[in-house]
Amino acid sequence: MGIAAAVEPLFSTCYRDRVSQRLIEHEFVHVFGGVTDQTPDPNADEVADWRWQSLDEVVSDIETRPQLYTVWFRMFLQRFEDDLARFVAGHARSSSGAFFSR
Repeated sequence: MGIAAAVEPLFSTCYRDRVSQRLIEHEFVHVFGGVTDQTPDPNADEVADWRWQSLDEVVSDIETRPQLYTVWFRMFLQRFEDDLARFVAGHARSSSGAFFSR
């Protein structure tokens, strides 16, 4: 994303799912959170879209337009929303914006 920030582990999870007739994704995922006041400058080949939003706004947008988000992002958000909310609450200066990409 073209930014630097100290990060801390938020959660780890594993998922396994068939994504096509011939392909199964089976991954162990570590999710980290960090705080920065820098403006992201993402590589367009890696990030289709990004914006600053509160966690509540992200949850609401997913309910309204789930097709804009990857199935994995939706799954992780649903499963770990409380962990993400604790992280945001613990970093009050960034509580008005949660960084995400889709």
